[in-house]
Amino acid sequence: MRQMTNHEIMDIFNQVYNEFWIKWRDKPLTPDADMWDLVILDGAAIMERHNSKLCKDMVTELVVELDNRSKERGAKK
Repeated sequence: MRQMTNHEIMDIFNQVYNEFWIKWRDKPLTPDADMWDLVILDGAAIMERHNSKLCKDMVTELVVELDNRSKERGAKK
């Protein structure tokens, strides 16, 4: 496995945070929301673009965080 450059790592952090997290963090997702397909597509596109464990782990953890928040919102109903 080759090492990533500093620029590649910066790109991953930038895209995962600015293109993914900021877009979805405050959306009113609930467990049955139709938007989940779009969340997954956005995350998958970033993971495919970078094809690295770092990127996959970051996107996966943020999807888990969104899921936890959606379950919390669903429980409040």
